[in-house]
Amino acid sequence: MATRKTRERRAWGSVLKKDGRYYVRFVKADGKRTTRLAGTTRKSAEDLLKSVRAEVETAPVAEPLRLEDWLHDEYLRVLNSRLKESSLMSAAAHFTRLCDFLRDEAGDPTMDAVTRAHAEEFAAWMTEQDYKPSYIRRLVTTLRRAWNDALARNLVAENPWEGMRLAKAEPREVPWVTPTQLHALYGLVTSGQRALIVLLGETGLRLGEALALRWSDLDLAKRQPTLHVRKGKTQAARRTVPLSARALAAVATVDQGSADDPVFTPRSEQGVLRAMKVACEKAELPQSRVHELRHWYASHLVQAGVPPSTVAALLGHADGGALVCRLYGRWMPNDAEQRAMAQLAAFRATPGTDAS
Repeated sequence: MATRKTRERRAWGSVLKKDGRYYVRFVKADGKRTTRLAGTTRKSAEDLLKSVRAEVETAPVAEPLRLEDWLHDEYLRVLNSRLKESSLMSAAAHFTRLCDFLRDEAGDPTMDAVTRAHAEEFAAWMTEQDYKPSYIRRLVTTLRRAWNDALARNLVAENPWEGMRLAKAEPREVPWVTPTQLHALYGLVTSGQRALIVLLGETGLRLGEALALRWSDLDLAKRQPTLHVRKGKTQAARRTVPLSARALAAVATVDQGSADDPVFTPRSEQGVLRAMKVACEKAELPQSRVHELRHWYASHLVQAGVPPSTVAALLGHADGGALVCRLYGRWMPNDAEQRAMAQLAAFRATPGTDAS
């Protein structure tokens, strides 16, 4: 049977008895909770509690930490070990915007003085500055994670960004691009980025997946050449993707290195985005992100009558095609049912057909 715990509450500490021993529990001057063993008698615990109180009352109180000092001098250094360069730069931009706002509107409060009211006023100000809801949500997510780390370090007592209600971003409508327009776009991309962008459009890879490719991931000698995604976003994203003739031609323009060398030389993602933007302007197409190449790959497969489960496997989705139907269902051909019946009739009209 577990020993019953008894406590004597104090305004600045408490006595705790457990397994025949007495402990004192209190909050130090820096705000951290701690427990000390006091001995086997209540008197020893009472005496220790008095001495602890004297320590707490005479200990120097730590100066409140300036928000800007912690975010830029310490926390960004911590994030440097967690994030890639582009994400780190985004986090730094988020922190700078918050610090500038609080300095101008709230008198530069210390870390522990930032409240939910400050957080909501900042989100409202970002909306007034015409920032998109999707950007504000990403920014608040970054700040919420920073405050969770501050909580773990006992720098703050609560997280003002937790549970904030924010406007939902409107779903972005990906513009339809015909195969002819897509092929014209390929030709307008700068020569240094063309092979990469063509491969993205012909395989549906994410930009990060393509930049991580090694020559050992490409099997060009098979009857159906393929590439293997080894560093995917999820387990399902680690997949094998067939290469079209256009993708093979693009890869052939890249100088091949050893098996462990990257297919594409290390480059800034911003350079790829800029090349895509310029090519869209030249092709007189709607401004589109590099990720739209993945959407166009999927929508063209769906339009061609490829089953959603197959499209999902090629994209690296783990849901068997549910997301494909939701995102690209509107591109399914109008005569899909008639095609299915014609294929079924042709299959059944062939006697002795073996299962493939």
